[in-house]
Amino acid sequence: MMKKILYIVHAIDTEGPLYQKKSNYKSYISEVKKINSNEKNFILKDILNNNLSKKTISSKIKLKKQINKISSKKFRSSSLDSFKNFWVYNWFILNHHGWSGKNPRKRLLGPFQIYDLYDKFRREKKLHKDDIYYHYHPKPLSEDYHRSGYTISNSDHITSTLSQILIERNYFPNCYRAGHTAERFDLHIFLEQWIPFDFSNHSTKKNKNFTSTPRFGDWRFADKTWTPYHPDFYDYQKKGKCKRLIARSLPIYSRDYSISDSDVNDAFKEASKKGKALLSFFGHDFKNIEKEVDIVRTKIEKIKLRYPKVLIKFSKAVDAIRKVSNIKNKIFKLEANIIRNNTSYPKLIIKSNSEIFGIQPFLSIKYKSKYIWQNLDFEFKNTWSYTFDEHNLLLKDVEKLSIAANSKFGKTIILRLIKSKFKFKKIILNN
Repeated sequence: MMKKILYIVHAIDTEGPLYQKKSNYKSYISEVKKINSNEKNFILKDILNNNLSKKTISSKIKLKKQINKISSKKFRSSSLDSFKNFWVYNWFILNHHGWSGKNPRKRLLGPFQIYDLYDKFRREKKLHKDDIYYHYHPKPLSEDYHRSGYTISNSDHITSTLSQILIERNYFPNCYRAGHTAERFDLHIFLEQWIPFDFSNHSTKKNKNFTSTPRFGDWRFADKTWTPYHPDFYDYQKKGKCKRLIARSLPIYSRDYSISDSDVNDAFKEASKKGKALLSFFGHDFKNIEKEVDIVRTKIEKIKLRYPKVLIKFSKAVDAIRKVSNIKNKIFKLEANIIRNNTSYPKLIIKSNSEIFGIQPFLSIKYKSKYIWQNLDFEFKNTWSYTFDEHNLLLKDVEKLSIAANSKFGKTIILRLIKSKFKFKKIILNN
């Protein structure tokens, strides 16, 4: 008899410390009330006055203390899944870098500040059961670090920051969560080119106390089941034929919605009927993760009693979406070389043995100390090229160069140019 499994994914928008004094919070309350003007006042008052909303982790020292506590064996093992596994965290990393505005909330600034902090914990084995993914806030017109925009196509910020972390840290994401869960058409198409898994669906059931608005993450018309879906090309909220898979993830405790017993029950019910489902919820690393884990653990343990035949499995985001969506791990290879001769310009050739996710690999180049992304030319099936010439860029001017591509399974291959030998070093992630 086939096992019925509910995969549980705890996503954390990982943004580092967030300083918050009383005046910051009063300003925040005013903004929330204006944006959520349709919500019942008593509900907003209850949420905004709660310590889970008020208190934040305000320094790097306090953040490290929290990570040490929640990643301890004692805390992780206080509730085991049906397979005797510990609790798993999924860290969606946002690095604060490349903006010119104010930073009143004292965020850690730098291209790798947040990534390096959590990668170090992972290498020290404290987060070795977890995984690191990608979180992004589009650049606001103010360029202030406590704000977020909703357009990516009016600047090169997203491509330059991805290029930088690819080149300098040998990292490229296969899974994503949108800042403020906000996706617009330009971001939807960007993700469709390179990142196969997306945990941004914030679609909630209708609630008499809450009226969703499209101001931030607009998921009003998206799927409300606990099964990932392929979006439509013209509307990411509709089911369609795009390659990317979008999974639903609800906030543990937020200003506009908090995951309910009913939501958790729906996930168990779906797993009971279909044989599997993916229950995901999210918070922030600058909030009290210990309390938030306790909230969802209590809900899960209570609802599980109604479904004794459904097993639960604490999971990495990518593992869960692969299992629930029946994605097969096919052989995936990526190779590159630079053809140089005396009769033509140097040409980079990239080949894959099979269809990659998206339409082309991601080409990153460091040029004049800047990190840039470049389009490729299509040679023929599963083969791309880039020509180095006077019209755009000469090979001698390339400081560093890296290439990345994901398979549909979410396996990531990175090719890093060793310029002294004109050969590529291969790095494989997410097998």
